[in-house]
Order: sequence, then C-alpha cells, then structure tokens
Amino acid sequence: MAPSISCASGTVSSISMRLRYQRRCRNSASSLWLITNKRCWLYKSRPFGRLLRCAPVRTDDVSCDRLAYRGADPKGTETEALMRLWIKGLMASLLACLLLPGLVLAAEQDDEQRARALLERAATHYQQEGERAFAAFSRLGQFTEDDLYVFVVDRDGIMLASGGPSRQLIGRDISPLLDDQLRTGFQAILEHPVSEDILEGEYRWINWRQGRVERKKAFYRVFDQAILAVGYYIPRSDPAEAHNMLERVSAALADDPEQTIEQINRLDSQFYQDDTYPVIIDSETRRFVAHGYNRGLVGSRFDNVEDHAGKPLGAPILERMQGRDSGEFDYRWRNPATQQVEDKTALIHRVDRYLVLVGWYHGAGEQAPGRRD
Repeated sequence: MAPSISCASGTVSSISMRLRYQRRCRNSASSLWLITNKRCWLYKSRPFGRLLRCAPVRTDDVSCDRLAYRGADPKGTETEALMRLWIKGLMASLLACLLLPGLVLAAEQDDEQRARALLERAATHYQQEGERAFAAFSRLGQFTEDDLYVFVVDRDGIMLASGGPSRQLIGRDISPLLDDQLRTGFQAILEHPVSEDILEGEYRWINWRQGRVERKKAFYRVFDQAILAVGYYIPRSDPAEAHNMLERVSAALADDPEQTIEQINRLDSQFYQDDTYPVIIDSETRRFVAHGYNRGLVGSRFDNVEDHAGKPLGAPILERMQGRDSGEFDYRWRNPATQQVEDKTALIHRVDRYLVLVGWYHGAGEQAPGRRD
C-alpha cells in the first residue's frame, strides 16, 4: 500500500514510491522528501528552496537515521541543478574563509556565539566519536539549531555529513559540480593544513528560508581527514557599507542618470545588498524615481510619506536639503531583511536635481543617535 504523509502544506497520499535505506533521496523534479529522526521535511525547489516542516511520521518498524523515499526522478534533474547552486555557494564560502576574513559586528554577536558553540560541540563530538559522529551531524536534533547546521567534507572532496539541504549529496564527490574557478579554490581548501583554530570568513549565498541572497559568515575547523563548518546569515549592514553604496550610486547617477535609475528599479545586484539599498527622489517633482527594493513606490509623492512611527518623513527631508548637497536623517522604517520596524539613519546626497538616500538599520534595542522623539 502506498504511504500517506500529512504535512502543514497538505496531505500527500497514494505516492508510488518504494521504501529503501539510502543516503540521498529524491521523489520528483519539484520537491524532495527527507525523513530524519521520525520527522519529514518537504524541500521544494521552487522558488529556491522553501523549507516546510511536516508532522511526525509513523515509522515504528524501521530506523529513521538513513530512511528516505525514492520516487520517479531517478536522475533528479531539477534537484541536481538546485544542489549545484547550493554547493557552488558552499565552495565559495570555504574559499572566502581562506581569502576574506570577516569583521565581527556587535549586532551579530548572538548568532556568532551560537555558530561557534555549535562548531565547537561538533568538533568535540568528532574527536570523541570519529566517523560515527557523521550520522548525528546529518540528523535534526543535537547538531541543528534553527537555521544553523554542521556540514563536513573530506580531503577528497566527498560530502560526509550535513544537517542542511546538502544532505542529499552525502557520499558524493562534489568537485564535479563546481566550475573551474571554484574547483581550483576547493582544491586549495582540501590541502589546507590541520589547525586547532576556528577559522572564519564571509560570503554571499541564498537564504533558503527567505528565498533571497544574503551575506553569510562561516566558521570552520580543519582536521586530518575532514573539514567541519557552520555558517549563519548576516542580514544587517553597517554605516561603512551605506557610505560605500551612496558613493557608488551618486557616481553612477552623475555619469548616466537614466541607466542608473533603470538598474536600481530592476534590483541590479550592484545596487542592492541585504538591507542596504538606494532611493532616488526628484527634488523638482518631489516624487520617487527609483527604489532599491520596493518598486511600487516609484512615481508616488515623496513629500507625503510618513515613517512607521507616524511622523513626517518626506517633507522634512526635502526641506532640510534645500540649498544643501548632503545631510542625514533618522526615522523608523521596516527592514526588508528582518521584516522588523527598526530605527534607521539615511545618508542623503544631491546629484543635480536628484536626492540619493542610502541608510542603515540600527536593530532591536539600538536607537539612532539623533532620532526625533
């Protein structure tokens, strides 16, 4: 009899699948079932991996450690393509660990401490249990915390363990999935000398829960036969990044206003990074002409806009910038990365008739220095 599985997204019944033990599992070109520790996870490959947690599954007569449903997509064409994207980001992160040591920001301390602690626990467990630790790393539980998980590769490029979406690659050489540049960097990582230190680096990759590319910091330990790593996403940018974005947008706008406005409105990656994005106002028409994440505001009046505290925003900025080339303004706004209303400081620069605004969010419990009461 075909199994029936209840899930938050609906009930999947009469699935023509055969039950078998294996390290990888696929059931169709558009979704992936993972059964681990008596819980099932439905991993949808559109759009870019929305992960939904399902209800517990009855599996009293079998062990769930290596249990999976394998179905009608033996080659896993679409899943394979999705995992190629994921693994490319993984390799970019490890390469970045060698080349681009990250800066530690105060707003990241909690996530950083959690990631470091998880890596330390995993390293200790690996030192005590050896290869037997890989099964624990690949299950939901002791070595997974919300969006944090451990992944392990060996010195030959084989994925040994993962508590995240890459668990279907366990047992496979991931080198063939990489392009030439990443393959070269990956080889350098595989040859990295053993170290007792926790190494770190930053990179950008898809946040599977949010469905968008974000900054991520990785911590990793290099052992004789394995490399253990844990990473976390960093959605909040800092003042230096806002200043850098403002300079780039202002220079581009001065050089070619029409093209720059078009690029911003189609969310070109060079003008959009996590919660740092530009807004351009035409000071003569007093309207939005470009917005780095909400194109729906383009063409609307800026002077009528209020912030999320209900205080005037557009009119005071336009008044403040009369006869001035630069300025700052503090207000309350929704952070598109965290979806929380936060204090924000906007940097403002005039380029001919246009006002360019780029800001940074201060986060929970951190108030903008000059915020109006």
